[in-house]
Amino acid sequence: MRKSYIILYLASLLTVLCLTSCDPDAKYYTKKVSIKIEQKRKSLSYVEAEFTTNKEAYYYMNILPDSNTEYVNLMRKNPKQFMSLMIDSAYVEYVEWRYSFLKSGVTTVADFASHSLRYGPVKKFFQDLKEGAKYHIFAFAVDPSSNKPIGDLYTLEVETLTHQAVNIHFNARVSGNWFYIYPLDEKGKVIDYSPYVWSYIDEQMFEEMYQKDPNKFLKRWIYGNEDEEPIDLTANFASMGIDVDNDNDEHILEKGMICYIIIASLDGGINKVTEYKFTYNGPKTEYELIYGRDDIKPW
Repeated sequence: MRKSYIILYLASLLTVLCLTSCDPDAKYYTKKVSIKIEQKRKSLSYVEAEFTTNKEAYYYMNILPDSNTEYVNLMRKNPKQFMSLMIDSAYVEYVEWRYSFLKSGVTTVADFASHSLRYGPVKKFFQDLKEGAKYHIFAFAVDPSSNKPIGDLYTLEVETLTHQAVNIHFNARVSGNWFYIYPLDEKGKVIDYSPYVWSYIDEQMFEEMYQKDPNKFLKRWIYGNEDEEPIDLTANFASMGIDVDNDNDEHILEKGMICYIIIASLDGGINKVTEYKFTYNGPKTEYELIYGRDDIKPW
């Protein structure tokens, strides 16, 4: 399977979160900071929002379902207490995350501001939302020296759609050991804002482990072992726009091997599942896989 398989994802996550962070010496303000929240796109299960500040500042942002009446009421009636509660919750999560890495022997771990706060303009996709539901996106400035909320609470009410914003389908190309995935609309234009997931697997493993059921494969890949507590990693595995990957890390491909490419939209859960079947012929392998012509139809 492609390199974003769970164990490899966790390894890369460790590297990214431990070695990369916001600039600890970045200039920031703690007074008269305002935050603008704009909705950019939305569909069945995602909302894209853009956050900008009027001056350099650290801030915390998240999304809250309207169905969580306790927090929504607190947000409206006592925003100061709400902000304190949210930053305390974020800090508890950070401490648990930090403890897990320190316990495993990692000595360099990102600080709270780098791990949990944002700085500067940010575009954020909130995924795995419920269809036709109301949400509250919120943000507030934070003093990174004390990890305390400062200033006002900024909110934006959004509502997901009850129908997909775009009719998406997927084409693919295999060139040697390189894979190219193309999410397209009805006019064949690349869609760069709708999340999807994809991977590849050899036929023997696909048959033995998943009975060639692409939905079973995707659910196992995204949510983990059925015997264990599920971990939803759709947001981490999601691609948007044209995606490119190769087999250099996995070494799945062998000459003469029959493989399947499995792709699915994540808009409204796992849907628009597409399968392509091909035979790997070594470095000279070349396939253009077109939806409606080369995809495997549901049995």
